[in-house]
Amino acid sequence: PAINYGSFALDDGVYTLDSHEKNELIEIDQRCESFIKPFIGAKELIQGGERYCIWLKSEEDYLKIPVLKKRVEHVRSWRLASKREATVKLARTPHEFAEIRQPNTGYMAFPTISSERRKYIPARFYSSESIASHQVYIIPNAQLWNFAILSSTMHMIWIKSVGGRLKSDYRYSSAICYNTFPTPSLSDIKKGKLSKLALQVLTVRESYPDRSLAKLYDPDKMPTDLARAHTELDNYVDSIYSTRELVSEEQRLGVLMNMYLKMTGGQNA
Repeated sequence: PAINYGSFALDDGVYTLDSHEKNELIEIDQRCESFIKPFIGAKELIQGGERYCIWLKSEEDYLKIPVLKKRVEHVRSWRLASKREATVKLARTPHEFAEIRQPNTGYMAFPTISSERRKYIPARFYSSESIASHQVYIIPNAQLWNFAILSSTMHMIWIKSVGGRLKSDYRYSSAICYNTFPTPSLSDIKKGKLSKLALQVLTVRESYPDRSLAKLYDPDKMPTDLARAHTELDNYVDSIYSTRELVSEEQRLGVLMNMYLKMTGGQNA
């Protein structure tokens, strides 16, 4: 399925709130509560914690609420003062995020940057009520089998081989990592098995509600049952890509590169 960044505010920080600021706004005017949504960036996804944003869709949302109107006017003035023509144009709709890519359905999100120490890039499912920031990639209507493929060692080897880096950390790219990733044709039976294994991983993760994904995917602290669930998932994903056992990164990369050559007709070899 299609992938994209989350939404980008370009608001001088006015629409982003921590828990204290959120509660303050609601105390000032109870009507604010319906326009405050959870805001998901890479930090919230991986490390946990709470962050919120003011999410307005029309002038009617804020004109009768002075505390929100004041924030919108600040964004209007800030954008008008920019030296970038594109930002100045955005002052016409100051109540909106500069780039809106929030889906109307549930979605899967994973960070644009992830530590090189992690064996997998942690992904998580969210409802449409949680606003995704541009610090994460989102896949609307993602299925469990999508999660399974993207949470596999096979996918990580592709990222290591073709993706970029920020210092030493993985820098994921939709164009280079995701859209180029070779994926075999999958029958409904295979999708069902992948979904079952994905649910197993997610269920184990949910059994550790006090641990963030950063802790769960720390190679020195990863729970044994989570590691086992991922290994079972990896073994099945390997079997989809190759009829022979794959025991090394080199073998897996060889399989992927051969698939990529067939996928592109050898043009980009």
